[in-house]
Amino acid sequence: MEPPHVSNTPALPQGFEIERRAAKTAPDKTPRLPAGFQLQTPPTATPQAAEGHHLRRSTLLPLAKNTQTGGVEWAAPQVALDIVDAIMLPGDVYQGNVDPLSDEGMSRTLNLAGIATGGALTTPTRKLIDEAGRAVPKAVVRGLRDDGIPAADAGRRIRELGPDGVVADLGANLRDKTAAIATAPGKGQRVITDRLRERQLAAPDRLTGALDETLGAAPIPSYVQRSIRDDQRALGPAYEDALAGAQAVDTSALAGGIDAMVPNLRGKAQTALQSVRGMLNATGTGDLDPSPATLFQVRRAIDGMLKDEADSNVRRVLGDVRAQVDGLLADAAPGIKQVDARYSELARQGDAVDRGQTVLGSGRNDPRPAELADEAAAGAVPSGEIIGPSGVAFRLRQGARAEIDRIVGTNLNDRAALNSLLKGNSDWNRQRLTTLFGAERTDRLYRILENERAMADTENRALTGSKTASLQAAQKEIDGPAKRPGVVRSAANLRLGDASAELIDAIFGGAINRQRAGRNLATADSLMSRGDFRRGTADVPLNTALPYTLLLDTIMGDK
Repeated sequence: MEPPHVSNTPALPQGFEIERRAAKTAPDKTPRLPAGFQLQTPPTATPQAAEGHHLRRSTLLPLAKNTQTGGVEWAAPQVALDIVDAIMLPGDVYQGNVDPLSDEGMSRTLNLAGIATGGALTTPTRKLIDEAGRAVPKAVVRGLRDDGIPAADAGRRIRELGPDGVVADLGANLRDKTAAIATAPGKGQRVITDRLRERQLAAPDRLTGALDETLGAAPIPSYVQRSIRDDQRALGPAYEDALAGAQAVDTSALAGGIDAMVPNLRGKAQTALQSVRGMLNATGTGDLDPSPATLFQVRRAIDGMLKDEADSNVRRVLGDVRAQVDGLLADAAPGIKQVDARYSELARQGDAVDRGQTVLGSGRNDPRPAELADEAAAGAVPSGEIIGPSGVAFRLRQGARAEIDRIVGTNLNDRAALNSLLKGNSDWNRQRLTTLFGAERTDRLYRILENERAMADTENRALTGSKTASLQAAQKEIDGPAKRPGVVRSAANLRLGDASAELIDAIFGGAINRQRAGRNLATADSLMSRGDFRRGTADVPLNTALPYTLLLDTIMGDK
């Protein structure tokens, strides 16, 4: 007894039947249109012959509508017919019933390709278009959505980034898609890497130019201090004029006071006072010198001793003596106080330059926001007999601007670190910069830093090739799986489905790769654009299936 014949043809769902074709002695050369196309019935055809061509089947629902009468009846959905047709194709080709290069073979192969590749050969309609009227790729639309960016707002946000901002800079998901294409060989990769490398090279000039425009040109502190010292030295003739008509000074009371203090002091304070006491005498003698010029030099010497002195006791005793010397000079040469005021103002400005370079620090001696506000307010008030505003506040800004320039210069290749260094770990730096430069310029500075950080993040992710989990997910979306299972292979999971998929892989592999490369190029162009997107006025389908010319190019190996 012969064993029962076992068919490899999959069982159809209940309620469906396969329409058997008549046996053929030779391959059918009659052209067959793809599913979804209908031939126009000739006028001479009978109503019975044309009736089937007036039915429009539902894609998924088991219904069909008569386009002439408007009636609806039960019928197999189009997808079911396409699946059955696809399942039968490999067997028909094997048995010689279908020539794969005929119109019928190509049509059925296209239908099988769409099923076995899970839709790899179709492009969904899109409503979002760019300024050139091209459809915005689906990956970009999803990236905007996942980053919470309304498509209509993308252009405005990019303009806020500056002239070098692109769509890829707007969010983490868009950056991942950019990095995914940048690691996939093809024209899309070159579009992204070339654009971002060019922008990366331009970053130093762009950043320094934006800072100069916002905060002014950065001074070099040593040059500023040298200029201040030159201005102080230029006051020499004014001092000489003030001392030229001065009266003789009597320093006996001052000398007696020092003589009384020295025995009670020890250490550096005692040594310092003994040195000052000796300066009051005429050179080479034990007699006091009555010259106002000599007393002026004593005061300058005391200033030099105080400049770098850290001992508080020394500073106390020398400060007391210095005040007495200053009073004697003012009495002997009244004009000297005006010159002193100018000299003192320059000295305060020099100190302010140094202080300004500490305003972004986090050390114990660096100013708190409130302290800096007090110093800036006090610095605007002239000291002594100066008339008009003081330059101390300006010098504080110069010092801070110089420090910003130093930080930028030493971290220009790491804009993310630069952003952190200038902003700090709290809002103190913002408050301090607002005190010196004002709220508007500080806000602009922070926007510049944030924009550069965003652009640097995009460049780093796209050009370094790191494989984070999010990038791998984006890579999978851009490239797609190596072999899409499709309806036949994954749903039916039959050997015939595998055979169909292998056939499609062999015939359409190049075409699918071409389509993917084209899609990546379009996505790359969109990601590197300025984001001037808008909603289209109509849903226009794009390339719903591969054209026959592309199929032939692929089969014949035309590159």
